[in-house]
Amino acid sequence: MNKKRIFSAFVMVLAIFFISTASASASSETFRLNSSLHNNVSNNHYAIKGDRIYYQVTTQKSRHAVGFGVYRVGAYGQHQLVSIVKTAPAGSGESYGYFDAPSNGSYFLRAACGGNGQTGCQGFGIIDTNW
Repeated sequence: MNKKRIFSAFVMVLAIFFISTASASASSETFRLNSSLHNNVSNNHYAIKGDRIYYQVTTQKSRHAVGFGVYRVGAYGQHQLVSIVKTAPAGSGESYGYFDAPSNGSYFLRAACGGNGQTGCQGFGIIDTNW
């Protein structure tokens, strides 16, 4: 094998490695809503621009409806809402959405119980940056 072919094969292996590493950075999380809190927030999950992000809240015997959306982690605590805000009903039910990540970065799901600092919401939230 000549040096050009060996070099080409080496470059191809590196490209495949970096593509698979980038894809593996996406993740998912299911977290329980804490009924004593007004706001429930997931951990941060990394997504690459164009990755499909799925988000969902399911209520279970919840006193109030739950409004929720996905935020991009910004500099200096300035987080930006990047999804459509959805509402899961009081009682039991669910709502979900999905969108393509607008840029590389970390994203999190925020779920707010009722309005004006209400508590008593029960259920769980899901964020998946590898959908």
